[in-house]
Amino acid sequence: MNMTKIGMAGYSVSAYLRRVFLVLALTGVCTSAFAVPAELMDQDGKKGGLQDFSGKPVIVFVTSLTEMAELGKWEEAIRPKFSNINTIDIGDVNTSSKFILNELNKELKKHVPSGVRIYVDTQNIWAKEYSLDLFSPCVLIFNADHKMVAKFTGNPKGDVLEEVVAAAAKYFPLKAAPAK
Repeated sequence: MNMTKIGMAGYSVSAYLRRVFLVLALTGVCTSAFAVPAELMDQDGKKGGLQDFSGKPVIVFVTSLTEMAELGKWEEAIRPKFSNINTIDIGDVNTSSKFILNELNKELKKHVPSGVRIYVDTQNIWAKEYSLDLFSPCVLIFNADHKMVAKFTGNPKGDVLEEVVAAAAKYFPLKAAPAK
């Protein structure tokens, strides 16, 4: 075999390997770039997420920084309707600034009741993964396998609240109605 053929064969193998690595890299980027993170950090620097409720259904409330007060309103509207419920509150804050995050965490610690954890998504991963419009609060219901089974957008009142309660009732026991 002459040197030209060896060079061409080496080039072909090299080009093939570059294409394979490119495909693998892009596949990795595409599957991981928008994968919901296993864990997010809350205002106290503690990690948590869906994995905290392994084998259990979960309601996830996601909203933007400007709508964070709505997280509490959703919790207040939903909790009394169910005897037992698993929830996660996520504030979507698109920043990598440590200063902004530190200030946000200070404000959350001041205004959020003790024991309530608000996880901060600094990369909009939840919004991207589930195509969320964060101009209003979003409610995601996950079954025990953590597959999203319902998605709602809006404030906790009227039809939206009724629809969320009806969807969640498939996975969580409702409180018994008071005797008349």
